[in-house]
Amino acid sequence: MLAAAIAAGLAWALLREQPGDAAQGRRSTSDDVRPAGGDRPRAVRPRSSAELKLDEKMNVASAPAELRKALVVQEGVRTINELKAANPATFDAAAKRWIETPRVKELIKEWQALEAEWKEAAEETREARLPDAKAMWDEAMTLLRAEVAKPSPEADVRR
Repeated sequence: MLAAAIAAGLAWALLREQPGDAAQGRRSTSDDVRPAGGDRPRAVRPRSSAELKLDEKMNVASAPAELRKALVVQEGVRTINELKAANPATFDAAAKRWIETPRVKELIKEWQALEAEWKEAAEETREARLPDAKAMWDEAMTLLRAEVAKPSPEADVRR
C-alpha cells in the first residue's frame, strides 16, 4: 500500500510539470494557471470548514456503541492478520507464547466479563465501557507486536 502511495505521488509530481518547465528548472504553480481567454490568473476562493457537511452514514463517532465495539474488534483482527502475513515463519510460535502470558490471560478474562454484561447493558453503560474495550484490545495488540518482534527461542538453538 505504501508503494502504491509513493508511485501515485511520483506520477502526480511528474504530470504536474509542463514540458517547458523542466528545461527551465522550475515547476508550475497554481499562479501559472490562466483562464482560456484572459491574461489574469483566476481568483481562487479559500475553502472554509463551515461549508463542509458530515455524512451521517459515514460518521462512526455517532454510531451506536455496539457498532463501535465491533470496529475495535475488527481493528484488532486486522492487526493480527497483518502481523501473521508479515511474519509467517515465526507468528504461530509467537502467538502461542503471547496467549500464555499472564497479562493476556487476564485481558481475556476482562473481555469475557465485558461481553457478558454487554448483551444486557443499556446504551449508556455500553458507551461508558467502550473505552475499556478499546484499551484492552490496544494493550493486547501491543503485547502481541512485542512478542512477534522477539527472536524465536528455536533460532537460539546452536548446532
